[in-house]
Amino acid sequence: MPDLRIPGTRYLVGGAVRDELLGVTPRERDWVIVGADPETMIEAGFIPVGKAYPVFLHPKTFEEHALARTETKIGPGHGGFSFKNDADVTLEQDLLRRDLTINAMAKSASGELIDPYGGQNDLHAKKLKHVSTAFAEDPLRCFRVARFAAKLPRFEITTATLDLIRSMGDQLNELSAERVWNEWVKALEEIAPFRFYEVLRNAQITAPWFSELALDELAVGHRDRVLPLQGAFALIGWLHSEQQLNSLFDRLMAPKKAKSLALEICRSGRLFEQFDQLDDERAIDLLDQAGAFHGDARFETFLTALSNVVDVDKKQFLKLQKSLRRVTTTGEQGPKYGQSLRHNRIKQLNAIRGGEGTL
Repeated sequence: MPDLRIPGTRYLVGGAVRDELLGVTPRERDWVIVGADPETMIEAGFIPVGKAYPVFLHPKTFEEHALARTETKIGPGHGGFSFKNDADVTLEQDLLRRDLTINAMAKSASGELIDPYGGQNDLHAKKLKHVSTAFAEDPLRCFRVARFAAKLPRFEITTATLDLIRSMGDQLNELSAERVWNEWVKALEEIAPFRFYEVLRNAQITAPWFSELALDELAVGHRDRVLPLQGAFALIGWLHSEQQLNSLFDRLMAPKKAKSLALEICRSGRLFEQFDQLDDERAIDLLDQAGAFHGDARFETFLTALSNVVDVDKKQFLKLQKSLRRVTTTGEQGPKYGQSLRHNRIKQLNAIRGGEGTL
């Protein structure tokens, strides 16, 4: 395929420009095309994607190229916008609709920085500041700013932006569960997730999506340690009741694995912390409940997540699991088989404890 002709004028925009200025290698690059229309993009070989507004994929790099556009809020929700993407829409108009000044910069093919709203100055001053009042047209930006606080822990949200976010609380119920969930998960994977929770508290935007969360305890749990995503959900399970977890995860339409892990930590985590104090029968039933005798990775996943929250000896538990899974029974069928197997496991655990001490 010959080199692709780029219709109009192409600019690198958004996060890639911000990250380059911060000395960080961008994960991906997004582009804006000024002075083109959908027909010329398709004629040039770009692949159209998206239904709400014209976005195209480069056929070689598969990077997103969006036509410069303006937006007008005409109704609630993510789909409640009308768009203008004519060839006469300017780059400055396109950047004006973006969320934060540090994300509203562009770079030309020659390397010139286009920064009409002071993004570079705010990078140097370590400020998270909204570009314009258009910020309020998409309430997801409340959680997006909280995520950027987690991504850039030295940056502070300006008072004006925090006040604007606080004023948008009544609009949060317009959001879809999927969009809120995605922002939360992204925040949990950032360098300082505790700041996400601090922004929720300071901006008073926990309702309706995060009403159950113990924000201060979660912030403390993240502040002094780095938790993988499993660990983050384990912490949530550790700090909340089963009723709270069901309400939270169902509202967010969370993936089954995330909900199940948090619930398992809630139900069994403290019992595993006190495993030495359980009698043999209760200990075997607890191990069975946690999946130790199943033929999958559920038990190890549980232990890995729990070890992020509390001091449990994962290696010792896996060693115990291996020993107890060797236990068999013969001559029994139906319900009596399971009863006999449980009885033999209890005997084996008793022998292990008697011979080697408690775990």
